[in-house]
Amino acid sequence: MLNGIKEEIIKESIDEFDTKKITSLIIKGVNFPTPILTFDNEPFIFPYTVNLIQGGLGTNKSYFVSHIASAFLNVNREPTLLRMGVNNNHTYTVAYLDTERYTSDQFPAAMNQIIRNAGLPENTVPDNFVYGSLKKFRRTERLKKTQDFIKKSRKKGKHLILILDVITDCMVSFNDLGETNNLLDKLNNITETEEITIIGVIHENPDGSKKARGHIGTEFVNKATTVVSIGYKNEDTDVLSLRIIKNRLARRQKEIYLKRSQTSGLLVFADSSEIEEMQSKKKIKLSELSDFIVDKFNGCEYSTKELLKIIQDQFDVSEKPARDAINKLYDNQQILREKGFELKIRIGKYNSKIYSLAEPRGELQL
Repeated sequence: MLNGIKEEIIKESIDEFDTKKITSLIIKGVNFPTPILTFDNEPFIFPYTVNLIQGGLGTNKSYFVSHIASAFLNVNREPTLLRMGVNNNHTYTVAYLDTERYTSDQFPAAMNQIIRNAGLPENTVPDNFVYGSLKKFRRTERLKKTQDFIKKSRKKGKHLILILDVITDCMVSFNDLGETNNLLDKLNNITETEEITIIGVIHENPDGSKKARGHIGTEFVNKATTVVSIGYKNEDTDVLSLRIIKNRLARRQKEIYLKRSQTSGLLVFADSSEIEEMQSKKKIKLSELSDFIVDKFNGCEYSTKELLKIIQDQFDVSEKPARDAINKLYDNQQILREKGFELKIRIGKYNSKIYSLAEPRGELQL
């Protein structure tokens, strides 16, 4: 008898639904896995999970994931690239499957860069690094070919890190519900039965919404353990913003700022002056600010200092663009009037300005 529950209950469980396995873990206790990769000294990637790296056009998402690949190939050295540390309780095979780059130059150059960034000799291939291209196969064939690639890449006693770059190219339509479910079910199920962790790469919608592309993007975010978004916050700066949108097994990290090193070409952490410069150049869209203001005020009043701090935190800008945005919104009240409000200012104690929202005077003009 285990913990007052007869073992017969476990034996009689419905194995088809993994009831026996789940019941045993309930009784004996669940031990969550330790991360196989830390990033900036925080838990990042966990074993036997599906994960997602998303970003817009030209935002270095594939380059970021290449740093992850290099970290796993560099397990016997101290964390170097972006303070990425690998759990040495496992041995790893890195399998990189690409769908976009030319196999005559772009893709082999990228794979050689992964080897070089891992501190290994250039123009040599370590035994635990495999790669391939799906580009020549029809989209209807690519999921099956991915499964074949996984089978051929597995090596006894090694944990397989599969990088699939990009996910949407393994489908005919990234908005098709049936294709989406089929792809995600197969990827999720294989992490239950094999020594494998999957890292998918996907484009974000081109409309600036910062959402992973298509129905597959929405569902992948829902199913993934760790989801990362990388992109530029300002077109006039070289500083990249990396956000951990989701991490089921660890606390969500603060926004991280990166840049491409001019000397090594590697991604490195941006310094405080570069971050401040990026924040000072960023502009806030009045439509986004008006939505935020209507939601935030909710009958409250804010001093100038309080309101600027709230806007700076929400939109990740310095004081000047926050002040410019609130002044422009005050001068362009029509945006707020369309939502049924006006931004009001009254003079408070010590001649300070106090901001509030109120219903517009007279008839609402649209």
